[in-house]
Amino acid sequence: MGPKKRQSDGKEVGKGAPEGEQCLSPQERLLKGMGHPLRLKILTHLNDREWSPNELADLLAEGLSQVSYHVKVLKDLKLVELTRTEPRRGAVEHFYRATTRTIITLDMARKIPKSGRQLLVDVALTEINDDVNESIKTGLYESRDDYQATRIPMILDEQGCEEAHKLGDKYIKDMLEIAGDSAARLVESGDPQPMGISAVLLTFRSAKAERDKGLASEKPPTKKPRKRKSS
Repeated sequence: MGPKKRQSDGKEVGKGAPEGEQCLSPQERLLKGMGHPLRLKILTHLNDREWSPNELADLLAEGLSQVSYHVKVLKDLKLVELTRTEPRRGAVEHFYRATTRTIITLDMARKIPKSGRQLLVDVALTEINDDVNESIKTGLYESRDDYQATRIPMILDEQGCEEAHKLGDKYIKDMLEIAGDSAARLVESGDPQPMGISAVLLTFRSAKAERDKGLASEKPPTKKPRKRKSS
């Protein structure tokens, strides 16, 4: 047998990490990782905090072997990493977390199958609903006067829609920069009372807005063909 092939970080290339995947860009790895509905669910939860495959299997009502396999795929793609282990009844439970916050930009969303995009929306809306309800129940939602809750229905043309979604991508980027700057200040000041904040952004074609503006149609909306770029 010849020498075993190794990745750039020295680790052996196994079945879960085909040699070709070493050359994938971060965006390509993310799209590949989200190529299965169960991996998409797993990655969404690992974005927020660390989970073990056993916990995820219970949460998602899936088989442990299936969840473990897809966690391994995400790990081989370097989208998640092992954070710690704990002894559990004669075995060892492994905990993982996403290596970086998964941000789905407009260009990336267009490359995800429709079923995958629908799953992303379903998961996001469920988490938003749970987050808001719990925050209201505990009194945290109105504990400060600077919270935001605004809905702005409007009529836009095709260019306006594109600009609005690009603005959404910028909003996400700016919020992450604010979080990074806050983290640095918290370390420097030793502030013992950091605050957990959820920032929510939804920009979508609205049935209610069209109905309110008298644009409702009996025919289902048709997707306009995208213009091909000339080579």
